[in-house]
Amino acid sequence: MPDWNKLIEEQWSDKLTFKRLCEAVEQVLDEAEEDLEEANLSTKELGKRQNLKVFLDKIANNEPFELNSRDGKVVIDKDNERTKEYLGALSQGTSPARGMVMMTTDGNPITLGKLYKSSEFGGKDTEYFVKKEIAARGQLDDLIQAAIKAANTDAIVIKVVEDGKVIAEYDDVVGVGDTDKVAGVDPKSDFQLIRKDGKPAVFISHKDGTKPNHFGQWSGLTKKAGEAIYSHPEVAKFIEDIKPFMERQTDENGNEFLQHPRGLSVGRVIKDKGLQLMSMFGQDYSVGGDGSVNNCDLVAQGMFELRTDDVEKADGEPQVVYTLTATHLHVRGGGTEFAEGYAPIFVTRFAGGRSNYGIRFMRVSIYPEKGRKVHKWI
Repeated sequence: MPDWNKLIEEQWSDKLTFKRLCEAVEQVLDEAEEDLEEANLSTKELGKRQNLKVFLDKIANNEPFELNSRDGKVVIDKDNERTKEYLGALSQGTSPARGMVMMTTDGNPITLGKLYKSSEFGGKDTEYFVKKEIAARGQLDDLIQAAIKAANTDAIVIKVVEDGKVIAEYDDVVGVGDTDKVAGVDPKSDFQLIRKDGKPAVFISHKDGTKPNHFGQWSGLTKKAGEAIYSHPEVAKFIEDIKPFMERQTDENGNEFLQHPRGLSVGRVIKDKGLQLMSMFGQDYSVGGDGSVNNCDLVAQGMFELRTDDVEKADGEPQVVYTLTATHLHVRGGGTEFAEGYAPIFVTRFAGGRSNYGIRFMRVSIYPEKGRKVHKWI
């Protein structure tokens, strides 16, 4: 098998241009993969499997649809004449004509392109994206239960170790529990260590992989990330400063709007350490005090390891102490030094179906510094 890259380079007069071409192709493929994950509904999607039946049944039963902007849900008004006309076209296997719309129960027009392709239509919903966290939660609980059984006790002490140093210690740990949604929104914490005698839980945010580019982001910047992040002055300044790099477009009514171009990502280093820490630990971040679902005690990446460390005495009774490690661990209140490549930064990218801060096809997030390629630093 020939080395195609070498062969093409030998025939390409400008190797720098070739390198840039490869980078551009890589970016387009990256965007295409992410767009598939976030795809909206379309006539093509409704033609697959039983999707059209599922779609029509949801409307008939007044069930809500999630918007592809992921910032709300709508119910389609099945009795509205414009909705009936739109659904009639879909039922005949044709795309609704330009200008045709469905109407929501709150009186707003909507088309398929505004609706999110959730798991019931073959999309990848929230559970898909947190499956690694679900696996890590189960793995950690298995380790703890095995330790409790081996120590012949009802609870264990866990020391959290990073780079050979103890960065946190929690006693009376009995297992791992799930973290529930807050007002329908996923919290920062993915799961928590449960402790006996009413002691505060230890809230953990888990990231997949072993490197900064192995997980999606530290935090979003929409209202779901929390008001402290969404309304932060540094966020507002970044959004304003990226506008000159966006494409100006005009809609069918002559109204101008901004659109994020393909093949571009705009980044900026975050100056406020507090904002960086909120992106990692949650919107309610504080240095001290008890943790909570949006003020995590630990951020862990990769699979856990739990080994017997020592035997200590508490109130004269021996207790087995276990050391918890993972690929990377960050403890709340542990300072503002980040492992290489992990410092939180602002990054925009093209994302079909998204419209963050009113800019069409833009998704803006806080990523690890080496979590995503940045084409333009500002």
